[in-house]
Amino acid sequence: MSPLQPSIASRSRSGPSKAPDARAKLAETTSYTFGAGVFLVIGSKEDEAWCAPDDDLNFANVDAAIVATHIMLAIHNEGLRATWVGKFNTPKLKELFPVMEGYNLIALFPCRLSDGKRVSLPTPQGTQECRGHCTDTLGTANRIKNPHP
Repeated sequence: MSPLQPSIASRSRSGPSKAPDARAKLAETTSYTFGAGVFLVIGSKEDEAWCAPDDDLNFANVDAAIVATHIMLAIHNEGLRATWVGKFNTPKLKELFPVMEGYNLIALFPCRLSDGKRVSLPTPQGTQECRGHCTDTLGTANRIKNPHP
């Protein structure tokens, strides 16, 4: 796997029914979930990255940050909103999602609605819909808000 190849850690073999469990696990690693239902975690692998020949500076995190910026722009282009979260418990995240082991995790993007319109998420079993009200990891209904308009 290349250092920038995406890895889907939140999908399980049993399908999207595990998504609430994945969101609850992720909430154990940060308090910055913003009531989002979809999360992207960005990371890099230092041992597969380019190093500058003059000083051996490893560009894994630089490249991952560039890709993360493009992902965030794409999220916004689709009418969704995301916040770059850097405060999360990396060891705990890797423990809860073993597929992330070996990656230097640099960002977590909680993705949410910006205007309350319905958003459909493709899944192997069909489509899940959110109409501006979703259930957070504690099971309470919250209006999805963008804290950083």
